[in-house]
Amino acid sequence: MPEPVYVGVDPSATSSGLALVCGVTCEVYLVKPPKGCLGPARLAYHRDALRAFVRGRGIAGTCIEGASHGSSSQGDKLGQVRGVYELALRDLGCVALEVPPQSLKKFASGSGGATKERMLKTARERWPEIDFRTDDLADAMWLAEFARALTEKPENLRRCQLEAIRGVVCGRSNTKKYNRVCGARILNV
Repeated sequence: MPEPVYVGVDPSATSSGLALVCGVTCEVYLVKPPKGCLGPARLAYHRDALRAFVRGRGIAGTCIEGASHGSSSQGDKLGQVRGVYELALRDLGCVALEVPPQSLKKFASGSGGATKERMLKTARERWPEIDFRTDDLADAMWLAEFARALTEKPENLRRCQLEAIRGVVCGRSNTKKYNRVCGARILNV
């Protein structure tokens, strides 16, 4: 039986991070549409990049970073890109669990207010073999790890990770998605 594959997506209109974890194998990919690639062509570029990245592997779980309220002047473009990734993942047979940025930061570093630099540092410490050129790749890797953690035994996770997971999956908006993604497992922290 093949190892389960977990995918993380950090969507951005200019450069999205994709990551996957499969057993001890970890991969990252930076999606940067070429200059002049706009509108529907840009959206198709993101969709096609995700499809090529997962290369037909069965996906056991996926997490996608949610919107950071008030931090983007290009919210409409980002929403379109996030929607394309969610639709492409749906076409591949999986539902992406949306993880708010603060929850991802807590999961990765122990602090919901971690800086981009701290997120990069924790990713480089956790996966020294991976070249994290941007924080997009580090966030995507932590999102893939978040997806994998949903199936882990709680004793294998740090307290801050359990708290971050519980905060995401027990929220009203994500409970149904969580049940579809990984069952009605209850996390006691």
